[in-house]
Amino acid sequence: MTQRSRGRSRRPTRKIAPMMALAWYRPEQWERLRAISADRDRLEESYEQWREVTEQTIEQLQREGVVVERIDVDVEELVAWCQANGLTLDGAARANFAAEKLRRSHEVGEPPDGGEQES
Repeated sequence: MTQRSRGRSRRPTRKIAPMMALAWYRPEQWERLRAISADRDRLEESYEQWREVTEQTIEQLQREGVVVERIDVDVEELVAWCQANGLTLDGAARANFAAEKLRRSHEVGEPPDGGEQES
């Protein structure tokens, strides 16, 4: 006897798109971010270069079905968060900071501070 013949119907499965928090920096804070980052050599020289590379990355992720949410990052808030958590300010810390802000925004149902969702 199949499940359907027992009066049970199968629920359609919904595919949930993966979501990614992407730290979005402010142009006026780019030089400060580079100056204080442990991995400054891995960051683009200018904000414009960073933005171009990042927008290309967003487009690629979206083609792969990832929902990208830009997370507005205030560098001084990032510095304070790293200090409070005993972290070196590097790529991993920046990514974790953005992910944490996204997670918190979903807990309270509000968009992350100034972030924009890209889909």
